[in-house]
Amino acid sequence: MPTATEKLVIHKGATFIEDFYWQDADGKPVSLAGFDGKLQVRQDRESDDVLLELSIDNGGIFFEKDGQGHIQFYHGATKTKKIKWSKGVYDFLIKNKTDLDDVVRLIEGPIEISFGVTQ
Repeated sequence: MPTATEKLVIHKGATFIEDFYWQDADGKPVSLAGFDGKLQVRQDRESDDVLLELSIDNGGIFFEKDGQGHIQFYHGATKTKKIKWSKGVYDFLIKNKTDLDDVVRLIEGPIEISFGVTQ
């Protein structure tokens, strides 16, 4: 399965919500039962420093339980307000909880912060 490329924009001081649907090659939803997910942002691909991490454990990723492949990234307004960096790169990995060799890089791309005026 090819990795999708998607540019993400986080508006500083506003709630960040981004929805995706995982589908197979025939366009059918992929069930997320038994999977875990993690998104990391770094300055560039070689950087050791993680600027932002979203996961199921930290409340930054939600999987719908309806079998429709719905994935949601979430970062609350109080958290986005504290962001100090302006751009980077990210990827999002889906991992099978019972088969550690079953890992898919589902989405990747650039990410930037939009600095607002109103505070």
